[in-house]
Amino acid sequence: ELPPSLLENDVNDTMRQTLEKVGIGPRMYRDLIKSYVTNGTDRKDALKRYLQAYLASVTAADELVGQVLDALDQTTHFKDNTIVVFTSDHGYQVGQKDYLGKNLLWQSTTRVPLIIRVPGMTDTNVTNEPPPKTTTTTTTATDTEERMNDTSSSYSSSSLPRTCNHPVSLVDLFPTLIDLCDLPNSTLLTVESRPLDGHSLRPFLQQHNDSSSSSSWQGPNFALSALSQEYNSSDPIGMSLTTRYEQWRYIRYANGLEELYNTHKDPYEWNNLVVTTASHSSDDGESYISKGDVDLLLKQFRTEMFEFVKSGPPPLEEPPEGELVFFDNVLLMGDDDDDDDDVDA
Repeated sequence: ELPPSLLENDVNDTMRQTLEKVGIGPRMYRDLIKSYVTNGTDRKDALKRYLQAYLASVTAADELVGQVLDALDQTTHFKDNTIVVFTSDHGYQVGQKDYLGKNLLWQSTTRVPLIIRVPGMTDTNVTNEPPPKTTTTTTTATDTEERMNDTSSSYSSSSLPRTCNHPVSLVDLFPTLIDLCDLPNSTLLTVESRPLDGHSLRPFLQQHNDSSSSSSWQGPNFALSALSQEYNSSDPIGMSLTTRYEQWRYIRYANGLEELYNTHKDPYEWNNLVVTTASHSSDDGESYISKGDVDLLLKQFRTEMFEFVKSGPPPLEEPPEGELVFFDNVLLMGDDDDDDDDVDA
């Protein structure tokens, strides 16, 4: 079956297509639909075939992860002395907003699974209650997730997995690992060096609920993602960014246009509140937010994004093609993909 996040014409209220380079995703989507419609099938059949291939590759990778966990579990020493981190570098659009692929700022692309097991820390939350049905942020119950849930396995014989809904970033993983391993955390090797970005996730791993862990969390209350395909030297930030809060997603593109989603009532990000104030909810029909409230939220999120990103010196010029440049709390890469140039907006 197709994922429930698919909604036809969902791209119409977004600002992504206003950029000069929208990526190859729209062209891939159009070519896929056209190839199947020409052969007498419809859009849903085309997307089902594409999704089938995607799930096959995910299943193969998931099986390999299971083999690694099985091998670790069979050791006599390393299973109790090894930190396990399961994550990914990005999500994937499988037709949402008429796009196939990555390099976007919406939920399907920026959200990744993040499962961390720390011997002696995450396995101390022992209760007599049955394990929850879902223990990760993944949208499908993969083999890895089932292993974490299986009360007969060694992974849950002394613990019950728990979830944390606070947004965090992959840049937090390195500070977390050096903290858990008691390694030096200073990167100031020279006078020109900068402090380490990111924050240790130890508070979330130690505590049993979000409220108690958030009080000792030193990082921001949002996760930031960057789309660096297009650099605009005249813009205050220079690139397209998104900040994901527990209830909101704010997107600001390099051309200054914005999107805002209430992810609590609109988990699939169907309604850009900058364009419409209707925030659909499957539970209570439609609820509305006033334009004045939207403007206040945009101002708040815009200010927090600017302050966070510009906490250090910006790059002096646009990065050369294919080169990486550190831009405060994000990483900018020069665009060396010529395939984007012939994609219609």
